[in-house]
Amino acid sequence: MNPLIYISVLLAALAVSWLLTLTSILIARQKGLLDLPSPRRIHSSPTPRLGGVAMFLAFTGVLGVLILSGHLHAYTALGLLTGATTLTLVGLVDDVWGLGPGAKLMFQTAAALATVLAFDIVIRAVTVPSVGRLYLEGSLVGYALTVVWILGMINTVNFADGIDGLVGGLAFIFALILFVVGLRVGQRELTLYACALGGVALGFLRYNIAPARVFMGDSGSMFLGFTMAVLSVLGSAKLVAGLLVMGIWIADVAYSIIRRRRTGNPVQLPDKEHLHHRFVSLGLSQRLTAALFWLLALAFGSAALINERASRLAALVALVALSLFIIWLVNRRIRASGREQDSDPGV
Repeated sequence: MNPLIYISVLLAALAVSWLLTLTSILIARQKGLLDLPSPRRIHSSPTPRLGGVAMFLAFTGVLGVLILSGHLHAYTALGLLTGATTLTLVGLVDDVWGLGPGAKLMFQTAAALATVLAFDIVIRAVTVPSVGRLYLEGSLVGYALTVVWILGMINTVNFADGIDGLVGGLAFIFALILFVVGLRVGQRELTLYACALGGVALGFLRYNIAPARVFMGDSGSMFLGFTMAVLSVLGSAKLVAGLLVMGIWIADVAYSIIRRRRTGNPVQLPDKEHLHHRFVSLGLSQRLTAALFWLLALAFGSAALINERASRLAALVALVALSLFIIWLVNRRIRASGREQDSDPGV
């Protein structure tokens, strides 16, 4: 494919997302749709929260043009956009009026099931170390694993959306790694999806990096989480890339669930004890904290691109060891400073 198509899709998505995000800021201020400061938040001024809708509309518009021009298969794109539309609307309702965790999980599950059963977007094979490649196409295990993956990614992205710019940058890094993988395995459509997602994330990030002028809200985190999950499933070899880019946040979510159960706090309620919050509480700026996590995500994602298995494994072991050391060091500094807040609800 002509490289210009990739550049054109990236720039078009970036420009449309940039314009729509700016428009969303103006509309949110006019309508009073602002995220107000509170003890549960880390921002200090009222901030518009319609950025997620702007990203979704930009992504949908770019994909629509690609479908009409014959660059994308309409059926697969429709499956992606159907679920993304549903969850963006659910997130918007939550941002404006509020929804309980149970209701959100119900809609997330419905969207995941529809994607799997109606559009046949399903994990078809996984590689298990020391076992080999297991083919799951048409099996109940494959369907169940796909639904769990989609739900896990949606909520991991939601958990990660705790400081300015973090998730927007993660989405771009995810798209970049996916683009490289798509080129390697010769999946042209995947590279176009990656360019569209990367451009949309960059356009939004212009206004979301600290100090943020707009938040993505649940509409944005659900849209990005669902889209990243589905793109990871399409074709072969992308699930690992998605898992590694989001690996440290998946571990943080697991740790948060254990921590909340241990302290008797409801698992579904948020707090300000995630790893990125702890970095900020130690005095790092939101920009620096986001940049550090972007570098970690880029390093993990790049490790997935190493061809030689032994070298890839060595790189991953080193990165895991580094991540564990960082987590240990941050927790040690938090305890030493007396700022442990397990019981403090947050963003």
